[in-house]
Amino acid sequence: AREYWRAGRALRWLAASSPGRALRAVAGQRRRYGAFLAHVGILVVAAGLVGSNVWQQQREVTLEPGQSVRLGGHTLVYEGAFRRSEGDHVAVVARIRLDGSGQLQPSMVTYPSAGDDRVDRAAIQTSVWDDVYVVLVGLQGQRASLNLFDNPMVAWIWSGAAIMVGGMLLGNLRRPRLSLEQLPQTRLAAPGP
Repeated sequence: AREYWRAGRALRWLAASSPGRALRAVAGQRRRYGAFLAHVGILVVAAGLVGSNVWQQQREVTLEPGQSVRLGGHTLVYEGAFRRSEGDHVAVVARIRLDGSGQLQPSMVTYPSAGDDRVDRAAIQTSVWDDVYVVLVGLQGQRASLNLFDNPMVAWIWSGAAIMVGGMLLGNLRRPRLSLEQLPQTRLAAPGP
C-alpha cells in the first residue's frame, strides 16, 4: 500500500507539472507500473468474485400482467407475453419492464421440426453494479412463471481481467535490443606511435 501511495503521489506531482514527464516516468519503469496495474486488476477481480457470490439474489415468482416484484434494489413489472414465429422455431416472449425504463424479453423457444425441443433464452441487463437475469420458465394463459437473478459486481470481474492484461502488457513490452551480431562491424585503428 505504501508503494502504491508513493508511486501515485509521484505521478500526480509529475502530471501536474508536465504530463509528458509523467508518461516518460511510466515508460522508464514499465515493469514496476505494469506490476502495479496487474495487482490492482487482481484486487478488482477478487472484489467482483466475492460480491457476485455473497450478494447474489434469486427469486422464483409467478406474475399476472401488471404485477411487480422487487429484486436487489430493482423493480420488475410483468407486462404480458406474446407468441411469434421466427423461421424454424416459435418463441413465447414475456415483456418485463425494469426500473420503469429498461425492457427485458426472456423467451421460451420451441423447434417443431426437432420434436418440439425447447430452449429457454434469458434476458440480461448489465450495468457497472450488477447483472439482472430473467428466465421465463412457464406460461399459463398470460400468467408467467419467472426465475429472477441479481448478480452484483459481475462487470468488475471482466474489468479487473482487462486491467490485469493491460498491466502484464505494460510490464512486458520492451524496446527491441540489438544483438552483437546486428551491430555494424568496425575496425579499430591501431594505436599510433
